[in-house]
Amino acid sequence: MKRALLVLVASAGTAHAQSARYPAPPPDPDADAEAQSDFWDAALEPGLARFRELVDQARRMIETRDRDPMRQAADLLAEAVKLAPDRADGWWYLGVAREGVFDWPGCADAYEHAWKLDPQLVARPPLRNRAQLDHALGVCLARAGRLDDARAHLARLAQSGDADSEIWLRLGEVYMALGRLGDAEDAIGRAAEDASISPDVHWALAVAYDRARKDADAEDEMETALRLDPSLTRVMSPAVPYLDDAEGFYYEGLAAIAASQPERAVVDFRRFATLAPKSPWKARADQHLVDLGTTDWPMRMEIAGNAAIDRKKAFAALAKGWPQIQACAAGHPGLLARVSITMLGPSAAGPVVGAPPPGTRANAILAFDEDDAALEKALSCIEDQAGRLALPKPTQPNGFARLVFPVVAK
Repeated sequence: MKRALLVLVASAGTAHAQSARYPAPPPDPDADAEAQSDFWDAALEPGLARFRELVDQARRMIETRDRDPMRQAADLLAEAVKLAPDRADGWWYLGVAREGVFDWPGCADAYEHAWKLDPQLVARPPLRNRAQLDHALGVCLARAGRLDDARAHLARLAQSGDADSEIWLRLGEVYMALGRLGDAEDAIGRAAEDASISPDVHWALAVAYDRARKDADAEDEMETALRLDPSLTRVMSPAVPYLDDAEGFYYEGLAAIAASQPERAVVDFRRFATLAPKSPWKARADQHLVDLGTTDWPMRMEIAGNAAIDRKKAFAALAKGWPQIQACAAGHPGLLARVSITMLGPSAAGPVVGAPPPGTRANAILAFDEDDAALEKALSCIEDQAGRLALPKPTQPNGFARLVFPVVAK
């Protein structure tokens, strides 16, 4: 079981958010004159009519913002650019379609073709200005791993005076990936000046400060980002995907710390270290794991229900049995399990209103690189050990108490 359970679901809602950068072409006042010109162009170049037919069909698919139509559009546009390889608009739309399905090398190649053919791409639709093309090309180059090329495009755009907060943010991400933290802080700081209410910007700035070991500044940015994104939706499912999966886990780990979810942070930083063992930020991730290792895990238990129990005895019972419970997760560093224990009060002859079914259950919240059989064995072990805890019983007749706590490997 890999990250697909969490991330692909999130991606479904953001797969084409970046495509919203590219509005539909405005009405062309010269359309009639161009139609006549197109007639003669088509007569001189027979493949042009088919090119336009393919592009128009693909555009309609792109406008749906759905993944499958985007893939179909990319196929149609790949055929279109073969018919008219000197048409920049065909390459542009191919880039949009490929970006929509996260084909980063593909969209970088397509946008680069468009840029080389017509860097302005404004003589006719689909773009209003060159900034859109530079922006799109920079995003795809960065996510295709061509960081120096991405920096060149985004930096040129930033220095042109046309840059908005989005450009500065993307440039800052590239600087950070290149290890240039000072430049990253400056660029993302510029983004924050123009978009002070953007959680994306503040999460990125928090990561930059964290990696630079500027703890106080990082905490301030984390506090701001968390206030703007209390459910962590934006940091876990950004409008534009992170440069790579490893980077996403670092962001999520830091956000989990900000949200007081140390168990989630442990799994995220472990995952980052696994995916990016040679990253310049691995040492920082390792330090976070050392700090998180001091967490008093039994005290992470939450107690709910309509019946009172002796809380002190409940925490003491979990602390006593914790070594055995945590031992079940040994060898499963990518596992975050949640245990729930429901106990009924005296005189409960049948189901209690509002109470979950009584008993002990362990479920996987996150599980990376897990064999299904091994995962099931670990969860069964956790459930068995949790069921052995000498917990105090609820005292209220026909009431219930529910205890919930996370489990991660030591």
